[in-house]
Amino acid sequence: MKQQIRKEDLDFLITASTIDVSKFIGLSVDEIKNLPTNEMKCIESFSFIKETHKNGKIKETLKIKLVSRLQAIKHLNNTIGFYNDKK
Repeated sequence: MKQQIRKEDLDFLITASTIDVSKFIGLSVDEIKNLPTNEMKCIESFSFIKETHKNGKIKETLKIKLVSRLQAIKHLNNTIGFYNDKK
């Protein structure tokens, strides 16, 4: 039985498997909020890191973890039947 996949899910898998990670470097929270939906879905988690240096300067960093590209590729290949054995 062939499983149906929604277009949105397929679009996400394609985006997750091909996204350029450098696109997320240096983004602010507001810039992340304005990303296209499929790109926002590629963010698995995020955290704020606040460091205070000895000179009193405060450095705030937004750490972003993206979904696994390898897992997205594997799931995409399964979805399109790439691994089906045609004996």
